[in-house]
Amino acid sequence: MKKLLFVILLTLTSQAIMAHSLKIRFTETNKKNGEILFAIFNEAEEFPDGKTFDEGAVKVLSEQDGAEISIDLPEGDYAISAFLDENGNGKLDKNLFGIPKERFGFSNNPTILTGPPGFAKAKVRVSGDQEIRIKLITLLDQL
Repeated sequence: MKKLLFVILLTLTSQAIMAHSLKIRFTETNKKNGEILFAIFNEAEEFPDGKTFDEGAVKVLSEQDGAEISIDLPEGDYAISAFLDENGNGKLDKNLFGIPKERFGFSNNPTILTGPPGFAKAKVRVSGDQEIRIKLITLLDQL
């Protein structure tokens, strides 16, 4: 009986923490060199500037017009923010008015005119292996 209970608990635990592959394709890099820095959030109150679930980077070369990466995540809701760090300083450069000077984007590619989207507009439900696209834009692309 103890062995059966152990097997059941082990099965339930392994299913609860099973990871799913999320492939993220970043597009519209305009064939510029740099790194795409991204952050993955799993809590609405942290998005987009607080504590992240995961962070990473993927290199972009001028011969490419985009990049992709695969990440294993447990089932849940996530929002992703990203930007193309062209000058390698590790931060999203902004002008005097706080408008980004480098290409940026969010999961679900919401329209951005007055600031970053909320978690609800950017969230992606991960419940199996899947692929999403994040279009890296400038504010001029939105007009």
